[in-house]
Amino acid sequence: MMWNAVQLSWFWPLCVVTGLVLLSGGIVLLSRWLSNALDRDRSARLPTRALELARERLAKGELTPEEFEILCRTLTS
Repeated sequence: MMWNAVQLSWFWPLCVVTGLVLLSGGIVLLSRWLSNALDRDRSARLPTRALELARERLAKGELTPEEFEILCRTLTS
């Protein structure tokens, strides 16, 4: 049985709309994944930077060794 143009007139718009929905959904999922990956990298570096600052303050004499130990335990736990 042959399909004529009138019977298939609903098919192409449906394909276009479905494709656009899938494409936009993929873009949203990709951007969320990238955003989460960047946030994980940023949060992993924060304790390192805080420990560097604590070491600098210890070297300057702004922190006592006991305070430094407390900071290190707090930041690494």
